[in-house]
Amino acid sequence: MLRSKRGRLDRDAVQARVPEELLAAGLCHAPVSTRAAPSGRDGRSSPVWVAVSRERIYAFEAGPDAVGELVGSWDRHGTVVATSPTLATTRLSLGLSAHGPRLELASRRLRISNHRLVRLLRDPDRTT
Repeated sequence: MLRSKRGRLDRDAVQARVPEELLAAGLCHAPVSTRAAPSGRDGRSSPVWVAVSRERIYAFEAGPDAVGELVGSWDRHGTVVATSPTLATTRLSLGLSAHGPRLELASRRLRISNHRLVRLLRDPDRTT
């Protein structure tokens, strides 16, 4: 099981999929537009595991009890992150390269493991 009874991320489950030591990992949600939603999704967000190492940012599909396939990995120092707090989440906008795509995510503010994840995403020189 990926989360403990208290809802904390079991970073070891994500660490097993990454070839370098992780500084933080957390469960985020990628918004799915109603028009583009696969049948049965009803426009709800899609969960994704996000992990940060000293050099890279990783994203994995999130299954009910497992870390899914790698969605992508990007250079941590080449990624520009903008945050926008809301009542229940922190919206994350990751610019994956100067002219490349953006990854839009929402991180639950009440999840303790996500606080560290957001701090590390915002400051690529930070390691704690």
